[in-house]
Amino acid sequence: MLDRYAVINCKLFQGAVRMTPDAFQALTYRLSTTNAFRSISSFWHVQQQVAVGLYRLGWSGNGGGVHDVAFACSCSQGSVHVWTDRTIAGLYELNSEVVTFATEDECAKAKAWVADKSGVKEWSRGWLVVDGTHINLAWKPALNACEHYSYKGDYTFNIALVFLLSWAWVCRARKDRSSYEGSAGIVESGRL
Repeated sequence: MLDRYAVINCKLFQGAVRMTPDAFQALTYRLSTTNAFRSISSFWHVQQQVAVGLYRLGWSGNGGGVHDVAFACSCSQGSVHVWTDRTIAGLYELNSEVVTFATEDECAKAKAWVADKSGVKEWSRGWLVVDGTHINLAWKPALNACEHYSYKGDYTFNIALVFLLSWAWVCRARKDRSSYEGSAGIVESGRL
């Protein structure tokens, strides 16, 4: 079905896996080279498993249960569990390649650029604009679950985007407060 949707209805495809067909193809190809998918010989099977995993991760509340995902994707409930775990394991292997954070040198250059362009030295500390979102986790984390419990009753983690005029950095909230000051889970009140 996804092959047909990729050609005739991109919006429906994006609604299912939360990305464009081209991005899905690129991600699936890259995931097929990870240890998590190494035992899968057919690229089509990798696509199917990643699609089910992303579909499950993209839903919460009504329609987000394992039974609902299995019904929607025409597979067993056990497959939903295994394929979601495999997708997460593959994404985790790619984490250091795909998610990059600003180096100290890049931060220093960005701070100097902001101070130079704005004329306000204080703005170079990076508090100009911050936005973020909560990403729902598929299940309760085994470690530090209380730190991931959101006000909506879900287990989530935050992704914060810091915009320094024309610079955008993805920052990670840490307990050691080296890159984040404020209460865990409340990005708006923090200074990044």
